[in-house]
Amino acid sequence: MRQRLFKLTKFFIKCDRNSYALLHRRPEAIYLGMQNLNNLRQSNQSLQVKLRQIKQILALVVFGRQILWTRPGIRTEIKNRLKIKV
Repeated sequence: MRQRLFKLTKFFIKCDRNSYALLHRRPEAIYLGMQNLNNLRQSNQSLQVKLRQIKQILALVVFGRQILWTRPGIRTEIKNRLKIKV
């Protein structure tokens, strides 16, 4: 009985050491992961703002191009000006 109790105690001590070795640095890793996630979110927000600005610029370019090319006479006028400059 005594030897069985000794083996059981030894088993629980090993379990305790293994769980400690596995988990004692986890809070640091979780905190570091949260910091990295927050940094990624911040950089993502700034990239989203830049992307929105680029989309707005492209929309303005397309809009201006549509206006220029759909007005009667503008296309030929521009072509004539380009021919003169060349």
